[in-house]
Amino acid sequence: MYGRAINLRKAKRIQSLARDMAGYAEGKTPSDEALAAAPILLTWKLATREAVCLEGVSSGHPFLENGPIVTSEIWWLTPDWVRTTSRLYRLGSELPEDL
Repeated sequence: MYGRAINLRKAKRIQSLARDMAGYAEGKTPSDEALAAAPILLTWKLATREAVCLEGVSSGHPFLENGPIVTSEIWWLTPDWVRTTSRLYRLGSELPEDL
């Protein structure tokens, strides 16, 4: 049962991601409400793990305490927001390259 619950959650994430990606490809952007509800990732930089992701300080994440995180895989990146496998993030200031 536990594995089934995980698979259903993952399937819902992928469905949500696919819906968002199709919209972005059509020129749509997240609504003001979606962006307002999204956690903010501060002092972020591109990073890699098995996939390209972001490292940064998260604020307002629905499941994680405020603090350093590594996001899931990036699917769409703009100067103001990013869509990862699991969620939408607003982007705050980028970490300077010399740090």
